[in-house]
Amino acid sequence: MGGSEAGKGTTFIIRFPHCGLKLQQPQPQASGHESQSGKQGRSLSVLVVDDEAVVQKIVGEYLKIGGHKVEAASSGHAGVEKFQQGHYDLVLVDRAMPDMNGDQVAAAIKSANASVPVVMLTGFGTMMDAAGERPAGVDFVVGKPVTIAGLRTALSKVVASRS
Repeated sequence: MGGSEAGKGTTFIIRFPHCGLKLQQPQPQASGHESQSGKQGRSLSVLVVDDEAVVQKIVGEYLKIGGHKVEAASSGHAGVEKFQQGHYDLVLVDRAMPDMNGDQVAAAIKSANASVPVVMLTGFGTMMDAAGERPAGVDFVVGKPVTIAGLRTALSKVVASRS
């Protein structure tokens, strides 16, 4: 391996061993162009509630790729407070948080506005789906590691459920 060369750039490989996310580039569609389905037809205002800053950032970036507006909260209490003060089309919430877990956040969101969909992010998503288990107040479950494809699928389900 040689040294750096001016104007050639540098490649970095970044691994997040315990954050529960899998980074991957969006796959091009068969037609060779990005369709509006990647943006779910319209821009959504999304609140991401997760106590891990790296998860907030990466999930936020995934959503922004799809053309959505994203705000984040670093705890369950902060997420509920932010939700009560703003307007969101969708809430993504981590299940395992120390002060107020995702189940409690989902219940509080639905208590404040039952029409706003809540998507839970959890490492147990596959098992929960297989068992047909969904906590009260949760509309959809997305398993970790979270991928762009997984978020797009969840957003498609959210949009379809609101139509």
